[in-house]
Amino acid sequence: MSNIIIISDLHLASDVCRSEKIYSFLDSLETEHLILNGDVMDNLNFHRLTKSHWKILKKLRSMSKSMKITWIKGNHDTDKAEVIANLIGIDFIDEYVMNIKGKRTLIIHGDKFDVFMKKRPLTSKIADYIYKLIQWYDKWVNNDFYYSGLVKSKSKVLIRCGRVIENAITYALHMGYDIIICGHTHFPDELTNSSGSVQYYNSGSWTEKKCTFISIREDLIEVKEYHEEKNSKRS
Repeated sequence: MSNIIIISDLHLASDVCRSEKIYSFLDSLETEHLILNGDVMDNLNFHRLTKSHWKILKKLRSMSKSMKITWIKGNHDTDKAEVIANLIGIDFIDEYVMNIKGKRTLIIHGDKFDVFMKKRPLTSKIADYIYKLIQWYDKWVNNDFYYSGLVKSKSKVLIRCGRVIENAITYALHMGYDIIICGHTHFPDELTNSSGSVQYYNSGSWTEKKCTFISIREDLIEVKEYHEEKNSKRS
């Protein structure tokens, strides 16, 4: 059993949320602490929450009675999301700091490192909307995320995770963190900076073809892909 599991970017209330996979993952989960690293919600329009989305929130509420669950605020999680977190018995915070075998670790959504989104919010929102439409089309025609994957791999607006990684590592160095764990970019990743002083991890998302998460067991941090067909307890 993992000590900590980190997932991010579920985007409940979105048409591209892979709710069945999320529920299956949560239902098979064995861990001491589940961290939701931002963008649990896509928006706070309750009319867009389907039965499968409400089922996930109900599942999290049930899990919170026997498991520590922490919800870290993402850019899509407005302040109203805190109300939902409180209703289902989950702590709602801006960031989470812990030690992993003596290494000072910061878990944060990562939108604060996205300079493009801050400088060009309208362009980012338009690009995000168009990309979601393409994802919805992929889902509708069941073509294995072909067009959305192609667009994301080519778009300079969408694939800006390199700059996010650089800014996250710079921030970690400045603040004295040895490890920084983010979400936001939807790209699962793990790397160490050139000097070896900071380790960067990203837990990916649950709207893309690959649904990924981070497992922390003792001093081992791993980025993993969830395979629903295995239908086994995660470790």
